[in-house]
This record gives sequence, C-alpha cells and structure tokens, in this order.
Amino acid sequence: MLENDPHAITIALTRNAGEYLLTVQDNGVGLPPGFDITKTKTLGLKLVNFLAKHQLQAKVEVASKNGTEFAFRFKE
Repeated sequence: MLENDPHAITIALTRNAGEYLLTVQDNGVGLPPGFDITKTKTLGLKLVNFLAKHQLQAKVEVASKNGTEFAFRFKE
C-alpha cells in the first residue's frame, strides 16, 4: 500500500475493548532523530498535540520509519 505509491497517506481508526486507535501515516522522509512532539516549534504540530491531548484526551505516539506515523489512543 504505502510502499508502492511515491506519495501516500493512510488514515485508520480501530476500536478494541472500548479504546480507539487513530493512526495517520505517510511514506515521506520522516522526522529528524530525537524528534519530540511536546517540544516542537511548528504551529501545525503544536495544534495536533494540543487537540489530541485536550479534545480527545489521547495518548500520542510518533514513529518515524519509512515515513512518519502518528498514533492517537483514546477511550470512548
């Protein structure tokens, strides 16, 4: 899916035992080593982090391998 397309974004939402997992993934260049979303200076990522924590009460996980993946875990 992502491997075959030079410009791809995948969004998925799954539910398991009352917990939701929302993932947003791309196959771009990824993030720099040591990236910390809580210390970012860009407005877009500050908004992503703020809304995830305060609107969804979500735990945010960021992975950067073969692109970037943001995972948001939250309860019903």
